[in-house]
Amino acid sequence: MTTGFVFGVVETVDGKPPILMIGVPKAAWDHMADGKCQTLDLTKAGYPIRIMLYGGADQDACRKIVEDACRQLGVAINDQRLRDFSIEPKP
Repeated sequence: MTTGFVFGVVETVDGKPPILMIGVPKAAWDHMADGKCQTLDLTKAGYPIRIMLYGGADQDACRKIVEDACRQLGVAINDQRLRDFSIEPKP
């Protein structure tokens, strides 16, 4: 059983940016549950973004991973927790 995830970059016809779709099978979810990560480097496909997916017990545990990484790198956190990042209209 693989612990990888499935992804696709879907180009849109309405001039809006592409949509990154990520499917996380149960085996991949279980693999990430204790903080292990999955990475995706979309620069290899010409998109200027790299993605790291990871799991944690709850939002606080996941947030701590981000905070610790930023602290270690000396990078400020731009906290956008209250902002809605949903794709509109809902697909």
